[in-house]
Amino acid sequence: MVGEVRADQQAQRKSLAHEYVAEQLRREIALGLFTARGALPPVRELAAVFGVGVMTVHRAIEVLESQGLVTSRRGRGGGTFVIAGAGDDEGMRQLQDQGRRERRALEEALDCRLELEPQASAWAARRRSAADLESLRELLDQAAVTDDGVEFTQLDGQFHIGIVQAARNRFIEQALEQVRAELYLAAVLLPSTPMWRQRSQAGHEDIFAAVKQGDAERAAQMTARHIGYSVTSVRALLRSL
Repeated sequence: MVGEVRADQQAQRKSLAHEYVAEQLRREIALGLFTARGALPPVRELAAVFGVGVMTVHRAIEVLESQGLVTSRRGRGGGTFVIAGAGDDEGMRQLQDQGRRERRALEEALDCRLELEPQASAWAARRRSAADLESLRELLDQAAVTDDGVEFTQLDGQFHIGIVQAARNRFIEQALEQVRAELYLAAVLLPSTPMWRQRSQAGHEDIFAAVKQGDAERAAQMTARHIGYSVTSVRALLRSL
């Protein structure tokens, strides 16, 4: 029985791994980091970038092929080529240039967020009021029914701000306000997708449940896990710029 459970867990992790790689590549294609009809990096190089196995990358590419984003060719001059790309929008290129210039500051902001937000959620679990919970629940309900990526991103930010405000600590609130301002560029560069919204919403629900129950330890754990997904995506983006 234990062996079966472990096997199921390993299979689930592998499934999530190839979905994550497909999602990240999909975002980079949308950003125009790979031009239309241009080739993706070799499979082994992608595996090294994402820290996964070669077969995981192959499965991710199969997903992108099924969605009509890439096509694979074998033989001399073969590889995986982008079918749909984001062209050469000048505004997006400028944002990418800015991301390259500010990479160090973005990395530091990510580190700070990973350290501070779990602690803020723990404090929120101990200090939140009924009004805090009502406001957070309303934000979650609004996010659950929207299919607009921009609106969801705004609600996402308001939820995190609401958690920090419920922590009742002006200094951590000020620090995280500065961190969120620094990371705004990353939010613009990473386009919203249905898969990202679904994962983000599920993470918010886990955090909210822990805060509502007054479970500080679990609130911190759920926040760290939730933020970890976002940080991984942003760092992969920064490596690709």
